[in-house]
Amino acid sequence: MHKASIFLLTGMIFALVCPLQLWAADPAGTEHEPSGGPRSLRFHFQYGWPTRYFSQKLYSNFNTASLNLTYEKECPPVPFLAKFNLLESLLLEFRFLKIWGNNIPLYHDQVSPARLAEFNAAGREPTTNWDTYQIGLTPYYRLYYPLTKSFRPYFELGVGLTWLLEELVENGTRWNFGLYTGVGTDFRLFDLPLYAFFRFEHFSNGMKLWSQMGIEEKRLIGPETMVVGLGFRWPL
Repeated sequence: MHKASIFLLTGMIFALVCPLQLWAADPAGTEHEPSGGPRSLRFHFQYGWPTRYFSQKLYSNFNTASLNLTYEKECPPVPFLAKFNLLESLLLEFRFLKIWGNNIPLYHDQVSPARLAEFNAAGREPTTNWDTYQIGLTPYYRLYYPLTKSFRPYFELGVGLTWLLEELVENGTRWNFGLYTGVGTDFRLFDLPLYAFFRFEHFSNGMKLWSQMGIEEKRLIGPETMVVGLGFRWPL
């Protein structure tokens, strides 16, 4: 299995299974120092550019922009974490993302033999253009280290599923796994509850995972981006 797929599946187990018991805890009667209470809605805009850590190829010459809506539920304090002034939170994020770019380099096995022959005849390496949309649903685990009531740096990890309006490579997949991790902070500006973050994002179809599930083997796709975002937090 492709190493990125192993990482994705491991992350999914961590993000979805480990915190599940915290969902069952009753937050009634618990209060956190940060304003906004135990639940909130978050709305943000983010912009991304290509990078590479786990994929075999840097799919350069593309960008992403996304509008995301997130529901957050803060967890009851855990004594071990409370000793270090840490707070946990669980989130569910819906994203609507645009991905676009021209002359994006591909591997030879990411195009059909006919298309590869056309590129070879022209003396060019295979490339493609992207101009499509993606939607995704992602659970997140977040760990806060509040410095004040209104300034709360955090680390987060999320694993989810995404769906593309169009396949990015020939015989690719519209459904993909998504892995997201980053750091950010809640803060107030002119008494507005805002947040900003810096994330690494990766989505992949896992390549041979499809054939192992008894589905036709698909061509690998695995773009990665570094992302910055700014959003508004609406306490519930």
